[in-house]
Amino acid sequence: MWLVPYTQAVLRTDLEADEVRQRLSQLIEREKWISFSAPLPGSFAGRITASGFRAMRTPYGRDPYTPWIIGKITDSPHGCEVHLIFVVYPPVAFIMLALAAGILGIAATHSIWATLIAGALLIAFHALLVEFGFREGALEAESDLSTVLRKTAA
Repeated sequence: MWLVPYTQAVLRTDLEADEVRQRLSQLIEREKWISFSAPLPGSFAGRITASGFRAMRTPYGRDPYTPWIIGKITDSPHGCEVHLIFVVYPPVAFIMLALAAGILGIAATHSIWATLIAGALLIAFHALLVEFGFREGALEAESDLSTVLRKTAA
C-alpha cells in the first residue's frame, strides 16, 4: 500500500561479505546518544554485525519519517547480496499513532465533522511525510549504499 512506510531492496555486488562489512563500517558511524557536532552529509548512524546492520541516516533537521534500514548480508555464488528493509523507526511510529489517536479522541468529543476533518488532515499529513520524508530518504539511502558497494577497478 502507498501509505505504509515500508519498502525493500536487494543490492548485489561482486565483493565478498567481509569487504562489504568493511566498506559499510566506513559509512556507518556508531550511534551517539548525545552529540554536539553536526553530522556529516550522507552519513549513517547504527551498528554492524556479522550478518548485517541496522542504520539510519543522520539528518541535519529532524525528520521523523527518516527510514530505519535493516540490512542482511548473504553470500551468493558471485559475491554477496545485501537485502535492505526500510521502515519507520518503531518508537516514532508508536508516537505518531498515539498522537493521531489523541487528536481523533479529542475531535470525537466535539462532533462527527470535527472528527472527519481531523482524520482527513492527519491522513494528508501522514501522506506528505511518507512521500517526501520516507520514500525520498529510502531512495537516497539505497543510492548511497549502492555506490559504496560498487566494486572499483583494481
